[in-house]
Amino acid sequence: MTLSAVGTAAVSQLTAAKPVVNFGTIPVAKKTTVYVDVTNSGNTPAIVTGTAALPSPFAAPIRPEKDLPFNPSYDLTLPVTFTPAKAGTFTAHYKLTWSDLKGTHTLEVVLTGKAT
Repeated sequence: MTLSAVGTAAVSQLTAAKPVVNFGTIPVAKKTTVYVDVTNSGNTPAIVTGTAALPSPFAAPIRPEKDLPFNPSYDLTLPVTFTPAKAGTFTAHYKLTWSDLKGTHTLEVVLTGKAT
């Protein structure tokens, strides 16, 4: 009897459902919320280590807990708000950091919105 096997490297990979999230066009001073959907599409657990602060007029009212275990196939739905105080087009980068056996990694999602 002969046995054989194929090994798969352990990797955590956080991916966003949408790499760019557009809030569309809204009136000045109106608040709108969108959700950034993140999945661990890898085959090993990750640990969420944090999110970077967002510049105004964007905000992350709920952030994942530091050291949150994030297993393969798990999903996170993270709210992000856009509340422009003046007219214009705005862009920011939502950054989620995680770690695994291979080090620290960052997922970046581009946020865009326009106020009239």
